[in-house]
Amino acid sequence: MLKDLNIVEFADETASDSPAPGGGSIAALNASMAASLLAMVAGLNCWQEKIYGRF
Repeated sequence: MLKDLNIVEFADETASDSPAPGGGSIAALNASMAASLLAMVAGLNCWQEKIYGRF
């Protein structure tokens, strides 16, 4: 199943002539990566009161 693949295996499967993964799986992967990056930036920056003030 696609959920059991690591990122490299998923990319290899995407590049193959297999009909799956399709656009939905690729979009879901990109959305999860974007959410992870947002969480990383929030964790690094939101605690800096001198830059952002209290909120």
